[in-house]
This record gives sequence, C-alpha cells and structure tokens, in this order.
Amino acid sequence: TTEDNLMFKKIPDKEEVEESVWSANSDAAPGTDGLTTLLYKHCWELLGDSLTDVCQAIYGGASPTLSQRTSLMVYGSKNNKPPNSTDPNHKRRISLLNSDFKTFTGILNNRFKKVTTHTLNPNQLSAGDNRRIHHGINKARDAIQAATSRNEGVGILDNDYKAAFDFMVLTWVLKVLKAKGLDQEVINLILNI
Repeated sequence: TTEDNLMFKKIPDKEEVEESVWSANSDAAPGTDGLTTLLYKHCWELLGDSLTDVCQAIYGGASPTLSQRTSLMVYGSKNNKPPNSTDPNHKRRISLLNSDFKTFTGILNNRFKKVTTHTLNPNQLSAGDNRRIHHGINKARDAIQAATSRNEGVGILDNDYKAAFDFMVLTWVLKVLKAKGLDQEVINLILNI
C-alpha cells in the first residue's frame, strides 16, 4: 500500500535503530570488526547516536562500507554429523556479519514483518509476528493421510529454509516485490545494502 511504501522509505529514527539492536541476538558471533550486538546494547547511551547516524546515512542513500559488507565465512558441523568430517555435505556455512550491518538490515526486516499479514499468502506460515509453522506441518500430514486413504500418489517438498535462502536469486525476489507494489526507491535501498 501507499502507507507501506512510505514506512519503508522513512529514514529510521533512534528508537527504530534501538529496536533493531535489542531484537538482535546478543550471543551471535562477531563479524570482521570483532564487535557484537551486546556491545551496542551495553553501551547504547555512548554509541546509540553514532549507530543511528550510520543507519540514517545508509537509508538516505550512502553505500555501506566495504568492511560493513564483508562477511567472514566459517563452516560448522551440522547436527548429527561427524565433527571431524571433511565432507562438505556435513558442514553448515555460517556468515559472520558485522553488528552494524545486522542493525540496519534488521530495521528493514522489522519493517517487512509489519506488512506480512496483508502481503503474504495466508498459507505462508513461517513469517510475521504469528509464526504458525506447526499449522503447515499439520496440513502436510493431513494431505498425506487423505491421499493415502484414496490410494493416490502424493509428494511433499521439505525445503530447508537456510538452504533456500542461501541459494535464492535476489533479482527474482525483487521482481516479485516490485510486482506486489514495492516502490522502486525501496528496491534500490535493498540493492544498495
């Protein structure tokens, strides 16, 4: 809606930056700068204005710095896989982003959460404030049982959310967002970030 686009285009104020900081995981590993979100939380009175200035500059069109965009890739063992295995299928890729980058992308994420109730299909159960993924699991079970009782073939794709995100083509997502009415200025912000 027009109101949604205005919300997305708004330069974040200090309260919105603080909301992003406080909604972030304090225990997440630091990025290349070595700073964690816990530092921003603990020293908010000292660092809050500066972090707000950085977020406002980026939402105003400035490009994130190379160090903000740099992520350190590490590989951790997947659950129930041998920890010393050299098989890439036994590893999970983890991208360690700098906390300031997480903060300004967190603002955008929080804004997207606000529109999910009227922009996503009601069958999309894993996003928004009311995550109802267990409803989706029950629907899948019911579909299998119904097909089995009628002796019909059935198939269900169980897509790993992380893998789907890692292999996602952003240009397609932006085309979908544009078709849904997202303002080009907001799409440019996403591309800039």
